[in-house]
Amino acid sequence: MLPEKTIGFLKEKISDIRSALFSSLSSHVLKLPTHIVNTVHVDDAGQVWFFIQNSYRNIQAMEKEFPAQLDFYKKGTPYYLQITGKAWIIDDPEIIDGLEYLGSLMQNVVSNEIMLIKVQVLKADYFESIPRKETLFDTLWKNTCRWFFNATPGQKHYHLLPQA
Repeated sequence: MLPEKTIGFLKEKISDIRSALFSSLSSHVLKLPTHIVNTVHVDDAGQVWFFIQNSYRNIQAMEKEFPAQLDFYKKGTPYYLQITGKAWIIDDPEIIDGLEYLGSLMQNVVSNEIMLIKVQVLKADYFESIPRKETLFDTLWKNTCRWFFNATPGQKHYHLLPQA
């Protein structure tokens, strides 16, 4: 189990981003496809709860427990989070009834329109995107390119002429 301080940090970062790319790392024949998910809840045990669309008719033939990965990223946020852990498909009505944070979505879970997934965090990697500062050499190179070629580095100008 993760330390309480770490769980608090993960809860904060996940609630800021909210959306993730969910991937099943299972080698099973019937594995869940990759989905973009929105987290519903992160509990005190470090488990991330979310829904995915149920595209399978026979949910009983699928693995109930499998390795998974969540990649949390949001444009404009100076960090991203990669979580790997063990995922479970929650389809037990007793467990679903006990989850008060599901609200109106509970009926969709029971009718198999959507699936409730729980991921137990085993490893979390946090990456900060530190903006690169422009050095004196970068400034001199850019100004030289502008002066000689009337262009910024990394751009190529095309002159398109109409056909005669």
